Amino acid sequence: MKSQLPKRKPAHASFFDGFVALARTVKANPLSERVLRDADDDAGLARALAAGADLIVSGDDHLLVLKQYQNISILAARQALELLAV
Repeated sequence: MKSQLPKRKPAHASFFDGFVALARTVKANPLSERVLRDADDDAGLARALAAGADLIVSGDDHLLVLKQYQNISILAARQALELLAV
């Protein structure tokens, strides 16, 4: 028998909905110098710069090892949530 209870979003879903509402698309030029081996990682850094980001949240070890790039902090999700005290 299926539950008759209405489906609810997990508590963290509304937190992330707020970020989605703030999201915008930016056009980024490639970095002038290669930073990481993976071109996709460099493209992500370029987009963060173009967007004026203060923080990159990533699970990518190649990005996380940088810890910071041109005044943009790079954190794992858990670190970012702790920083935001969620």
